Amino acid sequence: NQITTVMTLAQRRGLTNNTDHTYFNRDDRFYTPNFPVNAELRNTRFDTSGLASVYFQWKTEPWLKYRLRNNKKERIEHSSPVIAIAYRAGFSGIVDRSASFHHIDFTAQHLWPIGVRGDLSIKLNVGTFFNAESMTLIDMQHFPGNRTILTTQDPVGSFRLLEYYQFSTKSNYAALYGHYQFRKLLLTRLPTVRKRGIREAMFVNLLETRESQHYTEIGYGINYIFRIFRVEGVANFLDGKYQAWGIRVGIASNFEGLFN
Repeated sequence: NQITTVMTLAQRRGLTNNTDHTYFNRDDRFYTPNFPVNAELRNTRFDTSGLASVYFQWKTEPWLKYRLRNNKKERIEHSSPVIAIAYRAGFSGIVDRSASFHHIDFTAQHLWPIGVRGDLSIKLNVGTFFNAESMTLIDMQHFPGNRTILTTQDPVGSFRLLEYYQFSTKSNYAALYGHYQFRKLLLTRLPTVRKRGIREAMFVNLLETRESQHYTEIGYGINYIFRIFRVEGVANFLDGKYQAWGIRVGIASNFEGLFN
């Protein structure tokens, strides 16, 4: 079991993009706003925002098993899901213009070996806010998005095409990430490809918030290219309607699967 406690006192200031010097001045040039677009807040701009908050998290692996090897006790990885329950609260009246809210968050993640060298990974994250007042974008629940071709995010627990703050929320939310790594699928039916340690994977990511319109991602990936990299193709949908597609390059997922 692991318990984490954090207390925060902060005064945040909104930043405006500007400069007092340029080498190429043009009248038609202007700085884009430093405040991102969010579907729920509409306007994310703020001047100052205070925060006096506490955060508690309890993380556990309730069914974790161990084995003895050479009289040494070792964990049996993936013998139990990892469960985390967190509570975060912001209090008004302590810092000027402070946000006031209560936030409960639950996360569960597990990997199941299925068949011969097949791995199914699932991560679920659900939560809610209540009595949320004077909140700015900073204190909302954010989801791991990405808008560049390179990604360093965990492949099980992150979105590939989601705008960083588009669906950040201060209401109910649910995110589900599913990732299945195959021993044989398409390319890996070729023995020469399989012997190089290359694996294929498919994944589905779902997001439900007040404004997310059933956001969905479906993708296919090739893992362990040169033993290190992964390349993924992914498409996203809003309310079942196709939006866009993209290519992502990152570090290979589930290195344990490479040696099984």
